[in-house]
Order: sequence, then structure tokens, then C-alpha cells
Amino acid sequence: DPKNLKMVSVAAGARHSVALSDKGEVYVWGDNSAGQLGVSGRSIQMVQRVETLWKAFHGPKKVIAIAASELSTLALAPRRSSPVNAVYEWGHGNHVPHKVHFDAVTNPIIISCARFHSVAIAESGKVFTWGLHADSLGGSRKQNNAASLTAPQLVELPANEKAVAASASEHHTAVVTDVGHLFTFGDSHNKNVL
Repeated sequence: DPKNLKMVSVAAGARHSVALSDKGEVYVWGDNSAGQLGVSGRSIQMVQRVETLWKAFHGPKKVIAIAASELSTLALAPRRSSPVNAVYEWGHGNHVPHKVHFDAVTNPIIISCARFHSVAIAESGKVFTWGLHADSLGGSRKQNNAASLTAPQLVELPANEKAVAASASEHHTAVVTDVGHLFTFGDSHNKNVL
């Protein structure tokens, strides 16, 4: 019963919301036209748990962080058999949560998502992005290379600086480092955001 749950985090997209319980369960409600709720159905008025995460084949995915954007949702969860966390995403026409494929040693600890791209910070302080629009991703990517759209790519920061916070928006991304520097990248044409 969602009424008796203790929520520890919340994220809001343009027309949907996501909440995280103290047990690591992800609850969703609102518009689901792009599958951003992680459940089947067009629109959900009642709060629902994302069952595919909680009733997964290898046991429940106890989520520790969530993020939401207009068309997608992210969840960060520890893996049982590894000291490396996993990032799950859904939306953009797919309501089934799927794992984002980082390399075997990258341990994502912070996540953020925007309309067309997502960002994660690893425990090492490295920044990774994936999705559409190369400018917002912080690197040059071939527009027709499908792997560069779905696989997280490293964003180069100055040597010896580690990212500690990140936020993604529709047209740009912002990153703060451990020495207090702020880096932004993305589309600045007529927006004065960078």
C-alpha cells in the first residue's frame, strides 16, 4: 500500500512523477505516452510500483537514486554480484526498464536525465553521457553511429578534477568538480545559458 510507505526521494518529468521508497522501490504516476513510467498503459492516475524492477528474475532491484525528464526515467541500483552499481532507463517509446551498459569497472553513483540525453558520474569522478545531440553530451559524436547514442561516452574534464554533481537539461549539461569549477556544454545559440 503506497499510503504507508516512507518516501526518500522524488523526481518530476514534464508530465510524470517518480518517487523512491526507503525500501528501494520505484513508484510512478502521470503521463506514460513515451513509456516513461516503466509500466504498461497510456496514463496512470494511481501511484504504481515499477514491478519489472522489483520482481526481476534475479531478485528485486533496490534502487538508491532516481531521475526523470520529459520522455524518460533513470534508476540507480547496486548489483548483488558486483561492487559496481547499475543504471536502468526506460521511456522514449519503451516502457520496459533496461540496463545502460557501462564498462565493467565504471561505478555510476550520480544520475541525471534530460529530454534527449542522460549523464552519470562515476565513483572515480569521471562523467559519462549518452543519448542524442552531441553538443549537449560534451563531445563530438557521429550522428549516424547508433552505438554512440546508447553507450555511455566519457566526457573529458581537466586533469586531476573529479565531478561531484551534474544536471542535464534539454539543450545543455552542467558539471561541478571537486575543486569548485563549473563546466557547461551544449547548445548556447540564442539561449545565453553557457
